[in-house]
Amino acid sequence: MNDPSLHRMNVFKNFIIFALYMGLLVRVWAQNFEPIEYLRTLDVSRSSSDESELNTINSLLLGNLLAQEGYAEEGIDLILDNAQRNKNEKLFEIATKLAILSYSGDRALLTTKAWISEFPNSIQAQIAHLKVTLGLQNVTDSLNPLRKVLSLVPSTERTQAIESIPSLYKDVLDFPAAIQVVQTALKPYLQQPAFVFSSHFALAHLYLQAQQYAECLGVLNTLLKLNAKDTRPLIVAFELFAKNYAESEALIQKYLVHPLPKDFRLQYANLLSQQGRYIDAESEIQKSIMLNPTPIDWMILAQTQLDQLKWDNAQSSALKVLELTANEPGLKKQSNLRDRAFLI
Repeated sequence: MNDPSLHRMNVFKNFIIFALYMGLLVRVWAQNFEPIEYLRTLDVSRSSSDESELNTINSLLLGNLLAQEGYAEEGIDLILDNAQRNKNEKLFEIATKLAILSYSGDRALLTTKAWISEFPNSIQAQIAHLKVTLGLQNVTDSLNPLRKVLSLVPSTERTQAIESIPSLYKDVLDFPAAIQVVQTALKPYLQQPAFVFSSHFALAHLYLQAQQYAECLGVLNTLLKLNAKDTRPLIVAFELFAKNYAESEALIQKYLVHPLPKDFRLQYANLLSQQGRYIDAESEIQKSIMLNPTPIDWMILAQTQLDQLKWDNAQSSALKVLELTANEPGLKKQSNLRDRAFLI
């Protein structure tokens, strides 16, 4: 038989929790903080027969309130304790994010370690641990979580995961250590045909970030041999060339021997112009025009000729712009080109 006094107590308890929830929701509405999103998924209106769910609600409410009042560690520990007792992965994630938002790096590291302890094969846990480790500049400690992430990610997503590694390490202070860690983590994938290209590509980017240009160029040459049709290494070579690393030009020219979209040749011409090599830039633009001339090509050529004070040549190129845009002078893009051509 149901005890009326117990029922009233449960109703009152639910009312208090709901009131706290609504008050907290109003206070942090603008923050869009994840505990609130998670609370919305919980049923706070039904009877409190589910004790663990009520404890979860309590820990989220009190933990967030404590954090807002300056007691971040206590709030994080409250949520973390509930996560461990209920083996709730979402609570581990929330505790980690709350620690990060509270600028408590050491506490964030503890939460990710506890998260991994309960869910060792969770990709989210391993990624969170890796990011926190790198955020604390513990670069050498990032090897194991990086290895674990690469092993846990589905094979269909591993190429993307490998190529995202440089972005994870872009803010580290100890690049030599980062390179050593990544090389070690990628060692098994450098020997697998499915991942050899992406692994080398990641290393090339990492060397570029570390300003180790010779090593970067060496890896780019390897990538050319692996797959000359993939133009992404060429973009990295352009970055090297933009940093006045002249040795990268030979690699660029090797790529341009192949039939590539002319945008690559125009980008090369632009870099040459920036370095004051106008004659070489004009030559590259002329090659681009031979492929499939457009008004923009002729306009770029006219500007390059102006930079060399070749007035007659510039005017001839400008006339080509006017000829090619004569049928569609009203289009905004064409109109802008025509205006520039008239000025020449």
